[in-house]
Formats: sequence, structure tokens, C-alpha cells
Amino acid sequence: MENKDKETQVKETYIKKHGVWYEDALFRTKLVCKMFGENKQFSRILDGAGFFPTAHVFADHYPESKVTIVNLFKDDILYDFYDNIKHVKGDVSKLECPDNYFDMAFLGELFEHVYDLPGVFAEIKRVLKPGGLLALTTPNLAAWYNRILLLCGKCPISYHPTPIFYNSALQEQCRQEYKNPTQREFPLHHFHVRVFTLDRLLDYLKLKNFVIENYTVCNLSTPDRRLFWLRKLLGYLLTQNAKENIVVIARNEKG
Repeated sequence: MENKDKETQVKETYIKKHGVWYEDALFRTKLVCKMFGENKQFSRILDGAGFFPTAHVFADHYPESKVTIVNLFKDDILYDFYDNIKHVKGDVSKLECPDNYFDMAFLGELFEHVYDLPGVFAEIKRVLKPGGLLALTTPNLAAWYNRILLLCGKCPISYHPTPIFYNSALQEQCRQEYKNPTQREFPLHHFHVRVFTLDRLLDYLKLKNFVIENYTVCNLSTPDRRLFWLRKLLGYLLTQNAKENIVVIARNEKG
């Protein structure tokens, strides 16, 4: 009951301060913790390109760990609730920390934004201990809705080959994020510039000397998602390769 009360307080405080709460990100992060297993423990966790709603899940699950959030944006940590989370403003491809520093790295919804993927992987391998674990999530190019869109001659939802906004509201939201009301061009990392299917992602991880330990493909059936009940139903009916979000856990092999 105590944990539930704390979760409620954290959520209400964050919404009051930032106006949003990211149920889909929590869903993915909690799924990763479940995939690690009950007895898994970490001393240092990297939440690459992360933010407080995901990091606080790790802080709760692994209270003895130190969680480092690295992102390009503002510090959104609620320090009254956690003393084992810290924020570092920066780029996950240029981490200012020693070699073999983290025993787990979480890259949630990051790879689809990255141009220099080899550079990111080289840095992650550098900071992960030998045998350290990489957990990542990314949209599935072969998701059911993308198959429908392609049949209709439309671009997949998870891919933005050029920085185009779907409507003026999204453009205005992005302007506010980057604190520039007159900006017409936005950083390309804001968009999805590459997409994966499960088989291609597993192949790439193996190419980079990661050993696949666990993976799944799931539908994001949280109440804040559009067509919530349809997504939940399809989660039971669809084959794995047709679901929405890829989640992989892989072990770092040096070399």
C-alpha cells in the first residue's frame, strides 16, 4: 500500500509541475523490469535519452542502485521523492563517464531518433561493464497499423523521412519545447529517422557483439493511447511480428 501511495503522489506532483504523465513509457519500463526477473539487481543504471517517469520505475525496482538520466533537455527529477536519481544534460553518444561504469543501460524509444547508430553503440559498449545488460525499446515497422498504411500507399506512423508535422498543434508544442516561438526548423533528433523490424534489430545487436537474452513485441494498451480497447484486443489476437513495440534485453560482450 505504501508503494501505491508513493506512486500516486509522484504522479500527481509530476503532472502538477509538468502537465503530463507518460503511461506508455511507464508500461515499457515496467515490462523491462519484469523481463529482467525478480532477483536481478543493478548498482549503476543508465537511462539514456530518458526522463524522470522512466527513471523512477528503476529507482523503485532497484532501490540500491544509482540511476543516471542523460538527455538533451531540462532536468525534470522530483528530488523530494528520490535521492538515487541524477540528471546529466548531454548526448548519449558522448557520455562523460568512465569505461565499464554501468551494469545496465536502458535506451527507451531512442534508436529511431539516431543518425549515428554505430557511434551510439560504441559509446554504450564502452560504458557498459563486460556482461552488462542493454535494454531497449523501439517502434516495430511491421506493426499492424503500418501494414494497413502501406497498403493504402501511406508512410508508416513510426517513420518521419523529413521533419514534417502532422498538424499545427504539434508544431506549436515543439516550438515550446525548444523555447523558440519563431523556429521553423527543429532538431532532427525530434523525429523518427530509422525504423526496425524484430529480425533486423536482433541481427544488428548480434553484429555489435551483444548476446540476446530476452525479447518480446507488444501492443501499447495503456488507457492514454488511442483505440485503447482495440489495441488490447489485438494484443491477444496478433502474431508477435505484427504487434507495435519491440523490447529487447541483450548482454554486452566486449570485443
